[in-house]
Amino acid sequence: MNKHLLLISSILFLFIYGSAQAQPGITWTAQTTPATTQTWRGIVYGNGVFVAVAASGTGNRVMTSPDGVTWTSRTTPVDNGWNDVTYANGLFVAVAGSGTDNRVMTSSDGIT
Repeated sequence: MNKHLLLISSILFLFIYGSAQAQPGITWTAQTTPATTQTWRGIVYGNGVFVAVAASGTGNRVMTSPDGVTWTSRTTPVDNGWNDVTYANGLFVAVAGSGTDNRVMTSSDGIT
């Protein structure tokens, strides 16, 4: 009997108050970037900057942003398939790992 009462109460609550709605600030907004054809694989925030890495592209497989809205394309030392990036102890570290692309690149500022 109590299970039925709980179920009926739940249904009435949804009927009276409507379905769940997204809270303000939860809706995603699409942003444009200077590098639109890359396959973006990883992103991290550290030292006041977002850094994203891509597995494709020519010379511009890193983008940076101070706010997640405005992005700047950066030049990488080699066109490897960068899979992920992390930040710790004042250093960004990106890893590539496909075929002969097994490399690591580092940056203290995320830009160079």
